[in-house]
Amino acid sequence: LGSHVIGEVTIDQCIGGARGVKCMLWETSNLDPEEGIRFRGLTIPECQEVLPTYSGKQGEGEPLMESLLWLLLTSEVPTKEQVDTLTAE
Repeated sequence: LGSHVIGEVTIDQCIGGARGVKCMLWETSNLDPEEGIRFRGLTIPECQEVLPTYSGKQGEGEPLMESLLWLLLTSEVPTKEQVDTLTAE
């Protein structure tokens, strides 16, 4: 993606606080029409399998919201301890 052009920018736009400039790339999820949504490369069933859950056991129940947030921000599957720290903060 490094050489892909996403728009043109003028000096006035730079000085004016980048108003109207496409300048952010966010790659946390991908929505495929056939496969469904992926979060950092993981499908929803894969997230349910590997992320810490409300039950406290990975693979049993729905992931904690903080575990999904950790995955989106860091691209890493968190431990239960990391999720608990995030929840406490």
